[in-house]
Amino acid sequence: MDTPFFDRIKALSQHDAWFHVPGHKGSPEAIPPFAQALPFDLTEIEGADDLQHPSGPLAESEANMTRAYGFGASLYTAFGCSCAVKAMLTLYVKPGQKVLMARNCHVSAVHALAFLGAHPVWLVPDEENRLSLPEVELAFLKNKDIAAVYVTSPDYFGFLSDIESLARVAHKHGVPLLVDNAHGAHLRFCMPPCHPVQLGADASADSAHKTLPCLTGAALLQLRDPALKERARWALNLHGGTSPSYLTLCSLDLCAAKLLSAPPDFTAAAARAAKVAEKFPRFVLQGPSRDPCKLTLCPPAAGYTVEELSKALVREGIYPEFTGERYVVLMAGPYNSEEAFLRLEKVLAQFPPRGPLPVGEGFSLPFAALPLREAALAPAEALPTKKAVGRIVSRVITPCPPGVPMVMPGERLDRPHASLLIKSGILSVDVVK
Repeated sequence: MDTPFFDRIKALSQHDAWFHVPGHKGSPEAIPPFAQALPFDLTEIEGADDLQHPSGPLAESEANMTRAYGFGASLYTAFGCSCAVKAMLTLYVKPGQKVLMARNCHVSAVHALAFLGAHPVWLVPDEENRLSLPEVELAFLKNKDIAAVYVTSPDYFGFLSDIESLARVAHKHGVPLLVDNAHGAHLRFCMPPCHPVQLGADASADSAHKTLPCLTGAALLQLRDPALKERARWALNLHGGTSPSYLTLCSLDLCAAKLLSAPPDFTAAAARAAKVAEKFPRFVLQGPSRDPCKLTLCPPAAGYTVEELSKALVREGIYPEFTGERYVVLMAGPYNSEEAFLRLEKVLAQFPPRGPLPVGEGFSLPFAALPLREAALAPAEALPTKKAVGRIVSRVITPCPPGVPMVMPGERLDRPHASLLIKSGILSVDVVK
């Protein structure tokens, strides 16, 4: 396998006189549980290349990742997908411009808008993460100076947006389609491939560590147009740090080599997840427009509470990605063992058929009383959520996971949304003074 960055770091790790950071100096005595990893935890010493301006083995590694995906450019960050999201919006959106944005966006996108002084035009997707194309067209008619269309696909529950149709609408109006693809880095390697950039998106932010064999913090900024590569690097540097984890970068390099030579079998993982869905249709959300490797369980549809199912899963040693008021999310992949799938099926088999439980009402947008940036940067005070009803929210309010805000800066908190926040365990709210 071609692993230029890992090979260079491995060679450099052999030196034993570390008069440079980090403080553990590569010594196994410093952090004994991580003894084997410490020699690879280097920094920007001579020959190790620099993530801010890659020109050697790190640049070669990014070129490998670009070949693996087949896009215009696949750029690394070790600061998580949040950095890639912020860089993507910074690359395409100018201060004062508007973004047609699906409401189920991650908090990092909201922070990017506050940073840029850009304005969201919120669009609410349906329960299957689809935006109404007529509503998108109407938003273009009602708003001037729109810089981009921005969606999250797949969403946290595995539903895929209609990327091809959204790309056509966006391009008809002369703007890019940007996609938070945090949970979909693997979609390029499923059968059939369905990565957003393949389907027409201009750029995507991919959280490599979520679904690919990478360490936490590994992410990719994917570009259709290679001419934007250098400016995209500037945007990543603007939102990232100057001390990336070289362990994380090594994992990206090793991942690129694997994707080029022998990609993990995501198709087989999807087929195994589909068997669970077929066996327990009462529990598992299904449909053609879904991430094939994500199992989203809806216990109320099967007659049980999320708490009942969650406790049964944990008793069996199964820890979900997410448990909410209505759903339990399980992320499957090539490195889940058959034994793990069998334990999951064992748990689901413990619940005999029942009638469905009632579910809550749909989502409505709170009233926006101030521009997002103005509210986010305003002096604020913390209040108990119950007492904050009627006040303008200053800070983004979100349970994480999934990291999707319920109420945005500048919106007036009403009683229904306050109740939702309290149910999610958010008992205090920062409001504009």
